[in-house]
Amino acid sequence: MRLLEPYFLYAFLALAIPIIIHLFSLRKHKTVYFSNVAFLKHITDKKNHINQLQKRLLLFIRLLALSAIILAFCEPYISNNEAIEEDRKIIGIYLDNSFSMEGENEKGILIEQAKNKARNILNAHKEKDQFIFISNDLKGKHQRIMDAKNSLLAIDETEINASVLNLESIINRWNSLKQNETISSCELYLISDFQKSIFPEKIFLQDTTYTTHLIPIESYPQSNLSIDTCFLESPSHHLNQQEQLSFKLTNTSDEDLENISVKLTLNGKTKAITSTSIKAYQSKTSKINFTNQSVGVQKAMIEVSDATLDFDNRLYFNFNVVASNNVLNIYEQKANKSLQAVFNDTIFSYKESKVGALNLNEISTQDLLILAHVKNPTSGLVNTLKNYINQGGALLIIPPFDLNVIAYERLAEELQIPTYTKQNKQELKVANFNIQHNLFKDVFEKESEVSELPKVNFHYHLSDRFSQQREPIMELNSKASLIESYEHQQGIIYVMCSPLDENATNLDQHALFVPLLHNMATQKKSDTPLYFNLGKTRNISVKNSPNDGTWKIKREAGINLIPEAKRNQKNINLKLHNLIQEDGFYSLVNGREKHCISFNFDRKESELELWESQNLIELSNSNDHLNIWGNEGLDLENSLKEYRSGFALWQFFIFTAMILLIIESLLLKNWKKKTFNKLDNEDLSYENAY
Repeated sequence: MRLLEPYFLYAFLALAIPIIIHLFSLRKHKTVYFSNVAFLKHITDKKNHINQLQKRLLLFIRLLALSAIILAFCEPYISNNEAIEEDRKIIGIYLDNSFSMEGENEKGILIEQAKNKARNILNAHKEKDQFIFISNDLKGKHQRIMDAKNSLLAIDETEINASVLNLESIINRWNSLKQNETISSCELYLISDFQKSIFPEKIFLQDTTYTTHLIPIESYPQSNLSIDTCFLESPSHHLNQQEQLSFKLTNTSDEDLENISVKLTLNGKTKAITSTSIKAYQSKTSKINFTNQSVGVQKAMIEVSDATLDFDNRLYFNFNVVASNNVLNIYEQKANKSLQAVFNDTIFSYKESKVGALNLNEISTQDLLILAHVKNPTSGLVNTLKNYINQGGALLIIPPFDLNVIAYERLAEELQIPTYTKQNKQELKVANFNIQHNLFKDVFEKESEVSELPKVNFHYHLSDRFSQQREPIMELNSKASLIESYEHQQGIIYVMCSPLDENATNLDQHALFVPLLHNMATQKKSDTPLYFNLGKTRNISVKNSPNDGTWKIKREAGINLIPEAKRNQKNINLKLHNLIQEDGFYSLVNGREKHCISFNFDRKESELELWESQNLIELSNSNDHLNIWGNEGLDLENSLKEYRSGFALWQFFIFTAMILLIIESLLLKNWKKKTFNKLDNEDLSYENAY
């Protein structure tokens, strides 16, 4: 037996009080005058021995009762758990409120069962410990040590949330909240259905400095069909363009699924429907085709029917369709006719400008900027090109025959690309081209050699500086480069090593030339992705925004949120802080500036493979710092109380004290009654005798 409050043992000194009372009677003697004491003498002698025995019995009963009361205040307990501590602990409670907890079992909805178990944990520890409450939404008001009352309120307020926390994030949150506390002893309770994708085994075993309690909530076996991701094959989108949307489906059931209907909705109207099949426990990427028939923001949704989980049946995304792609050719003396011919197409808005008459304000609106045969780019032009690239622009540099070395060195330094060095007038041929480069995407039906590759009679060599960022596009048979690409900041730079002139190369006469330049103009990086994932996306960047006013995130359902905004040069970074909890389309608004953004739920919850209880038990048995609890309701609460404080005995000692006091009362009442009866009988005897 152990004592939680051993300092109450000093109260045993109080046992001296009844002993003193019994040894030195404090009762005042009252003198009673009798005419003749001879009548009482034989009665007194007869009672002396009995009275002594009664007094000693009463003393013993009173000492036992007082001892039982003192021991009850010491809170005695018995337990087989050697790790029981009397000091206050920090108890962490993680309550899984992700989408998978909307499932059911024979006892009802999983999240409600989880909340009841959290209350049981609270009741088992509330008299002794302090608490840290963690749920998937990571609310700021929970980022502290709480008492039992506030922890109960946090449990009651917990609802299903779109955010998904993996075990590592849970432990990081737990460690960060308890690290500055003076209380060193702590334990963590995890209440979840324990999806393997969220709770990998290796994380369980990382930190053994505290005890982790696993409380699984088992659900009915579930199968699920989810649409996980989607992407458009073309990075740019223009009117009447044929689009190809690729999407990924995952089947977690044990049955093959046939003739699955997939519907694409565009701007609220059904655009295309296709069907596909997928094997059990497999993922599959399929495609659906459609045509852009209007310009501007396109709000799209791809949807599949599945009754198990609803949140992953649809995927929202948006993209912008333009009437044409803007291309600006900056030249010095004479515009290149080959470039005019290439971009003579309705999908391009092609402009030309002499370098001396250039309107710098037009540059930021271009999808492709061509610096063609400019001998001496000025410092003002160089700075403008740098800003254009930093904001996500695409630049093609075509050198002249007689360039200004110093001016091009300055340009190379600002754009962080190699500079042109020595000239080479040897007749060479293109020997290799990088078929994996984005510029050649969909150009070839299969990887094969191309006959009659372009010839080169004049080219520049490039320095080795910034070569680690180099991605070759075309190489000559001398191993020198003809065209390379470099990514810088948000943009991309294409460096051509030969003038676009018949005396230098016949590239402009080759079949590869047209798709090469078309892709340069249409593959400018989009300012925003197709969609964001709730719980994963923490920041959104708005590029080239002139507005410094208040940004708002709005939705038709009455949602009007104000995110934290910070300016970084011309860009605005918005921090979401879990403001958005529903999937769908949202508007990012600042005055007249408006952007469409799409949000989807994290697909990690779609992976429904769970830890079996037997596996968790085996894991617990092999690791001393892990415990698993399968009890329910009051059984769980009592088990946790016994684990925390052992089997409490104070109730037993209180009951014992009450029984002893009752026995004392009955004995006194019985002895008093017998005494009066005997005195009456003896008085009658004496009267008869005399």
